[in-house]
Amino acid sequence: MADSLYFNEHTKTYDIPITHLDFKYINECNNIKELENIMKTLRSGEVGRYAELESCCEERIRLLNPDSRVLRMSVPLTSWSQVNENERAEYMTGVENWLTEMHEINEDGDSEDLDIPVLRHTNRQNHSEFETEITETGVVYDEELPPVRKEMVFQSNNRSAVRAWCDDEGFRPKRVGKPREYSEWDK
Repeated sequence: MADSLYFNEHTKTYDIPITHLDFKYINECNNIKELENIMKTLRSGEVGRYAELESCCEERIRLLNPDSRVLRMSVPLTSWSQVNENERAEYMTGVENWLTEMHEINEDGDSEDLDIPVLRHTNRQNHSEFETEITETGVVYDEELPPVRKEMVFQSNNRSAVRAWCDDEGFRPKRVGKPREYSEWDK
């Protein structure tokens, strides 16, 4: 009776029969997915810790599939103090070179060397048509930024900004929600 219970038991996570957690079965098994699940079960400690069985399963997986994800070990990130001085100096010169290139681009506005598009500030004359439409609706923008990034300044008139934008685009909301009292929500 004890043997029948032993042969019918399975692990909880991967539903592996307990009889498969054996050196003989692991050495004969060619199913990589099953071996990976056995390895995960052994590492989790669900059935106990068996270092020799883990190493046997690891060797079998390495033999069948050396690029398996189960064989990957997590390595902690190295801190700046753990990097040797030559590599540190190399990284620092690279960062300094990049910083000088970026400062030159910001000062000159030239990006021809690096093939990087640079947004340049445009003056008010380039967007005069857009500006006149906006000023007619009652909204004035900051002069130095392009239209998308401009700061809105409202003139003193009775039209709100939402209404001005809706009139220009021909969009009007169909129904506006009215404020309600809390007692009306109780119904």
